[in-house]
Amino acid sequence: DRLADIVLTPIVGTLPPGSSLVFIRPGEAFSFYLNVAFIGGMLLAAPFVMYQVRGFIAPGLYANEKKFLVPFVVLTSAGSLSGALFSQYLLFPGLMKFYGAFNSPRMRFMPGVEETVELYMKMMIGMIVVFQIPTVVFFLAKMRLLTARFLWRHFKYAILIIFIVAALLTPDGSPWNQTVVAAPMIGLYLLSIGLAWIVAPKRGQETSNGSDSTRLRLAFVGCRDSGVTMEPLSQRFTVAVVQAAPVAFDRERTLGKVHVLAGEAARRGARLVLFPEAFVSAYPRGLDFGAIVGARSDEGREDFRRYWESSVDIPGPAMDALGGDARANAIYLVVGVVERDGGTLYCSVVFFAPDGTYLGKHRKIMPTASERLIWGFGDGSTMPVFETPLGKIGAVICWENYLPLMRAAMYAKGVEIYCAPTADPRDSWIASMRHIAVEGRCFVLSSNQFNRRSDFPADYRSPFGDDPKTVVTRGGSCIVDPFGNFLAGPDMEGEAILIADIDRAQIIRGKFDLDVVGHYARPDIFQLHVDERPKQPVTLHDAHGTAEASRPGTRTGMQPRASPGDAHDGFTGVSHVSQFA
Repeated sequence: DRLADIVLTPIVGTLPPGSSLVFIRPGEAFSFYLNVAFIGGMLLAAPFVMYQVRGFIAPGLYANEKKFLVPFVVLTSAGSLSGALFSQYLLFPGLMKFYGAFNSPRMRFMPGVEETVELYMKMMIGMIVVFQIPTVVFFLAKMRLLTARFLWRHFKYAILIIFIVAALLTPDGSPWNQTVVAAPMIGLYLLSIGLAWIVAPKRGQETSNGSDSTRLRLAFVGCRDSGVTMEPLSQRFTVAVVQAAPVAFDRERTLGKVHVLAGEAARRGARLVLFPEAFVSAYPRGLDFGAIVGARSDEGREDFRRYWESSVDIPGPAMDALGGDARANAIYLVVGVVERDGGTLYCSVVFFAPDGTYLGKHRKIMPTASERLIWGFGDGSTMPVFETPLGKIGAVICWENYLPLMRAAMYAKGVEIYCAPTADPRDSWIASMRHIAVEGRCFVLSSNQFNRRSDFPADYRSPFGDDPKTVVTRGGSCIVDPFGNFLAGPDMEGEAILIADIDRAQIIRGKFDLDVVGHYARPDIFQLHVDERPKQPVTLHDAHGTAEASRPGTRTGMQPRASPGDAHDGFTGVSHVSQFA
């Protein structure tokens, strides 16, 4: 009865003197009490329900995401209460007064219980939902997915959408009713613009990412300018190297992790984000695939089948997802994937532009030791260096970096952002990264996984045992400048996102005394010829003599952008045989 009085008091107060609600069907009054009990219970239980939702989703969140749970519960509860109170004491009585204004001796206003309660509930639930707008904007602004400027620029479209929603919420087509419902939504939208401006990180503001059991940390180096724009030849910008574990042999969940980590790096100002070798979806360290000289086991064949199932088609849905991540965060995204082409797997790196465009791929040309059992060999047609507003970006995978001639080819293409995704956690690898940075006078970004036994399936047969805490790969990711100085890392403590500032002017300063494919080369003595033509095991000729490769290295429908510089490079001592030759 108390809840019913709370509902009825503002309603009856809007009726003409002597009027009251009426019901003509036996069940109407009973249904009214049920609806009142439902709304009251929903409002009273909202904080508890949100707390239970928090407990349900918290185990699946990263440490930096968990800190938003309490504000989420508080803001959603406050929004629900505010919307309910607004509907109860302002919106709904106003509508009833509007309807009651048509009362006359010829038309007496005697609203029925069922229709009135239906309108009451529609207004109540609608306002509870509408009053969540500031909460949604708060978190989107915190994640840098929305800005006050974006909201203001799209204000006219917001007005249109708001009136469409108002038309859906109002019981008739009255413009007055729609305006009454739309007015608070417009106010909330304007409030959200101010809120987005307040909570958005300001330029130069430094934030940290709390660490806990997930060990996700951010390494900040130098003063970051998050306002770098995508203009030609940006001199200063921020890059990020992700050190994390994939969800081994689970492509979809690993793609979900890429989505989260790429977004996290972008929110810290990164314009380019690099992921480790074979991140999607596993580097199968310690797995022998049941192979010995002269025999392969059935269990090992099943291991390979599982690995093949979790690999990536180019083109394919996984590539669409990665392109979407690049576009959503406006970043250059470089990711190590296990690519499948027919029955063969390749260790590849794929490149995406900030608009989500697929730029191309690099297939590892020399798998190391047992990797040759599970991965095929790339050829010279996938050794790209992409010219971008951030500089020339290329990738050399793991121990390919110990091929001096391959490094020379990359230097000849003018690589400036030298990506080196790897699975090598040794100290010698870190020394190699410093050497390459100095030798090529380029910025070297090296990304390795950090994983434990618990990051692999329970039936994973390896020499690492079954202790879930056993470290399988210790990381060692780093960012090095053209003089061999560490800008970030090396990190061997856990999962991390390493972030550093890049100053491209350092490249030219370094070239002053060392340009190994320019003034420091001796082409009169040493020369390198690089064949970049694709090599196919089978070429079919039709009746007209036209040749067609049966399995092209880059499938139709997702052709990469061609690398610049296919011609002879002057006196560098390096020449390229183009794939179009």
